[in-house]
Amino acid sequence: MTDMALGDLLPRFLQRSDDSDDGVLRECRHCGAKFDEPVDRCRVCEATEIATYEFVTVSSDTDESVGVEGQPTGSREGEDGSNARGDETIEEDGDSEREPEPEPEPDRGDHEDRPDGEPAPEPERDDRS
Repeated sequence: MTDMALGDLLPRFLQRSDDSDDGVLRECRHCGAKFDEPVDRCRVCEATEIATYEFVTVSSDTDESVGVEGQPTGSREGEDGSNARGDETIEEDGDSEREPEPEPEPDRGDHEDRPDGEPAPEPERDDRS
């Protein structure tokens, strides 16, 4: 049996070049085309707005373990001791000054006569009396 690398089985346009940045994705903000290598202009729509996304890989020498959901399970507190996710509970006391919500305008009820919201036409009067 012939030993072939998996990369040799893929067409050239699907193969990653050796100089491409692993963990970095570039995407055109105009048409969404994705590129592995640095580009100044989109090859699809010629736009110059290229977003760069860098994916950080977790190495085995870090002290944080990866949880079931793929999120690090280490400390979530920021440097200032605050909760980094913003999940802290805010306790409100009854003395807080809040502006009251404005009351809705009273409904005149003239739109309920017909399903299209238009008021019902006035009944015709018989002035022959």
